[in-house]
Amino acid sequence: VTTVTIASDHINRTGENYLIGNTPHNGGPRFPDASSLYKEETGS
Repeated sequence: VTTVTIASDHINRTGENYLIGNTPHNGGPRFPDASSLYKEETGS
């Protein structure tokens, strides 16, 4: 089984990483759920 994934503009070029630091920003989770960052599309 082969899966092809195309990601466009995924690189963070701001120089900031909100996962760095002592506390979560705005009371959010320390490591946010990234399981649904990309919409799954099927080409038929």
